[in-house]
Amino acid sequence: MRLSQQLFVTLREDPVEAKIPSHKCLVRASYIRRIGSGIL
Repeated sequence: MRLSQQLFVTLREDPVEAKIPSHKCLVRASYIRRIGSGIL
């Protein structure tokens, strides 16, 4: 199965709002995502 057919979506680039390296990794791997302003 291709990764594009999976249920989750991963990011190729670091998000701009993430400052801490661990936060960047978690967002890129789709463990956490931004729902609204100030809410993860």
